[in-house]
Amino acid sequence: AGEGDGKAEIYGAHFGPLSALVSSKGRRAGVWGDMFLTHPTALDYMPKDTLIFDWQYFSGVSETAAVFTAKGFEVVGCPTIQTYNAIWCHVEETEKNVRDVRDDVVADGLFGVCVTTWECGLMGSFDTLFPMLKACGGLLNGSEVSLLDGYEPGEREWVRLMGIELKSAGGSFAAGRIRSSLKVRLLLNANPFLAWMHHAAEFEGEVGDRALAVIADAFFAAPGEAEKGICLFARSGIEFVRLAEAARVLYAAGQPEAAIAKLGVTRKLFDDLGVVAKRTYERIGGSLADVERCRIAREHVETVIKRIRQYGNGSLGYLPAFEILTHPKFCPHDQASWWLINKWANQ
Repeated sequence: AGEGDGKAEIYGAHFGPLSALVSSKGRRAGVWGDMFLTHPTALDYMPKDTLIFDWQYFSGVSETAAVFTAKGFEVVGCPTIQTYNAIWCHVEETEKNVRDVRDDVVADGLFGVCVTTWECGLMGSFDTLFPMLKACGGLLNGSEVSLLDGYEPGEREWVRLMGIELKSAGGSFAAGRIRSSLKVRLLLNANPFLAWMHHAAEFEGEVGDRALAVIADAFFAAPGEAEKGICLFARSGIEFVRLAEAARVLYAAGQPEAAIAKLGVTRKLFDDLGVVAKRTYERIGGSLADVERCRIAREHVETVIKRIRQYGNGSLGYLPAFEILTHPKFCPHDQASWWLINKWANQ
């Protein structure tokens, strides 16, 4: 088995015996289907009672599930609540995905449906999603109500604004298929200036203005601290980018202290987000990583402030570009920035 596919052989040789062990203990193993879709010969190693969880977040499962059922496996169709690719959640896309998977599972006689959700880290909050999960249960049982209707009347306006209206701002707020670029660049990659580097143009313009208007309305409509914390994260991301761009302009104009003053304001943004992250953990649980991410972001801002103070007057004999000075790998006197421009830079 494997037919020259080394990854299929390694994967199957590892998970096949594990699945068999589970079966020997009177239980049934379940595995995600994506690896098997990429390396289908790995299925040759798996006991036929292994249950395949086929996650498809932007379509139904009819075509992919057929790969597994053709080889004798039972399949669970897995849609998702789309949080990982949103500031909070894409409600309409979630509802369509759940309906599409549900319909395919019924039409093809599959084993069942498992609604998944990911990434309530990066400033999300599980308690804002519980009503949506309950509404998904209604959809799976044949109800045709919308996910918005799963929330109490006093909560729906906030859900509509952050889950539907915000994406109309476009740019990094639009509904996409990958992890939210703002979440990744502001917090996940330990360098918040990546958010400035990639989003300054859109956040300085109409995208930022439209998003801030929606977020302001959502703050007003927020029924509790969980919802307010998510609004604060969204607003803080835009504010950080705008302040960083203002600092860049001042730095380039030979006003390093004025640039530092702009960046100094951003320290409080990350302090406040750290408080939200800690309160979220205490209230509903989840990872403590967001608390650390906020601390790391703030500390990097402090590092950049020190660099501007030290080198922003031309003391190196040249003025490092702002995107170089804000990079974690900045090295004084390396004018070519070899650590950045070579193909092996991030290896």
